[in-house]
Amino acid sequence: TRRAQASEVVLAASSARTCVSERNQSSTADTINYSTCTPDDGGATQFVTAVTVSNVGIIRAEAADTLEGLNVYLQPIVRDGFITGWNCIGVVTGDTAKSTWLPSSCEAGTAPTAVAE
Repeated sequence: TRRAQASEVVLAASSARTCVSERNQSSTADTINYSTCTPDDGGATQFVTAVTVSNVGIIRAEAADTLEGLNVYLQPIVRDGFITGWNCIGVVTGDTAKSTWLPSSCEAGTAPTAVAE
């Protein structure tokens, strides 16, 4: 089903989440560039075109093929410089994708541009 495929998009984004979390916990630097957590192979799967990580740690998984128009973002929640949790945000564009495909752990919304505090 489309909902199961959308869950796989979230799972693909989650692979980069581990890198971002580990880098945050182990770094002593005031600023960390998380973009190096972008998978070397681009994170492409059957249902994902690419997984990218911004320099502030926001992860984006772009859905492919039958899920075209669905993007899943994992946004770190930061308190006192440490990641304490994650928001999952699904962004739907175009006429193909639907927000009802998102798993219950994700909310439909707009693309985040900064970490949540």
